[in-house]
Amino acid sequence: MSKKICINKKNVLILLLIALFISIMTFSSSYLLGKKTTYQSKAAPPQNNPKIYGGTEVTDLTKWPFIVRLFEIHDFLGKKFGSPSSSGYCDGTIVAKQWVLTAAHCVIKRKTSNIGIYIGSIDLHGANGNAQTIYINDILIHPYYNADKNENDIALIKLSKEIDLPIEPVSLNSDITKERDGQVGVIIGWGLIEDEARTSILRQGIIPILDKSRTLKWDQRYLNSIFSSTIVAGYPNGGAGICNGDSGGPLLVWSGMRWLQVGVVSGTTYGSYYKGEPTCGAKHKPGIFTRISYIGTDTQNNAVNYMRWITENIGERTDYFIGTQLTPTEKTEYYNRICDPQEWDNKLPPVCTLNIYHGP
Repeated sequence: MSKKICINKKNVLILLLIALFISIMTFSSSYLLGKKTTYQSKAAPPQNNPKIYGGTEVTDLTKWPFIVRLFEIHDFLGKKFGSPSSSGYCDGTIVAKQWVLTAAHCVIKRKTSNIGIYIGSIDLHGANGNAQTIYINDILIHPYYNADKNENDIALIKLSKEIDLPIEPVSLNSDITKERDGQVGVIIGWGLIEDEARTSILRQGIIPILDKSRTLKWDQRYLNSIFSSTIVAGYPNGGAGICNGDSGGPLLVWSGMRWLQVGVVSGTTYGSYYKGEPTCGAKHKPGIFTRISYIGTDTQNNAVNYMRWITENIGERTDYFIGTQLTPTEKTEYYNRICDPQEWDNKLPPVCTLNIYHGP
């Protein structure tokens, strides 16, 4: 006599729902990493040149220990799904033991329970360093953030606890003279590289800060996305720059004593996917960054002072990160390139024509 097999339909249904949820999350993570963090919703993917490559993988966490990765978390039946390698979408910087600085568009309309902060490793798979995931208590978006223009694109994240790793916060710049035309800038992040490829290893690139007037000569549409409160940076002929997934990360300069964060990655400039126009590291398409030192008014005549807003929320900070200068090879390669007349449409930046050394 054969035995009957009893099947609990409720348990089967739960298992099917879990399998379906995992499949959806896997697809969503892949989709999110493929979305463009540019001002145009149909901005082009990277074409032939690697981005944030200026360009190498970072091999030592102590080089930029303050960098963090934001990733999406989803709750299902009491369990959390998501990881920095599968659902990471933006970057940020540690500015205090319990605070992270990022771009407003990275956290707008998101719940605190749906964001995780990954710290302590240059590898999103946690293969090195002291990788930790910390959850968040609060999101503070700049009160005058304008999503339509991507203006005042800056936000703070309060962590659920203080970071217990020996990580010094990055110094924030309040001196506009550190943002000269041709100034050495360093960008770091886990964004897309060549051919829309993903990277699990942190990358860095070296790019020049550009005077706004240069960019406006290339394309008048930039009038709608470049403000006094933004910094523009990238090579005139392209080849290196920020790309999708780098939003919220830092633009850094050497002060002569330490590294300063002068900008927050806001987006790349205009381009159309359907017209085959690249936006990442492309000719005449530099990256746009929120200028941390800005004091003034925005396009709606609101009084803006980013440093005051940051300090009022996180308090005074201590134990700033210092870091090390660029290597002689990195310096030489950078200045050889930006001082090459073929890079520029008109005149060279002051660091070349006046033989003034502003770099690290």
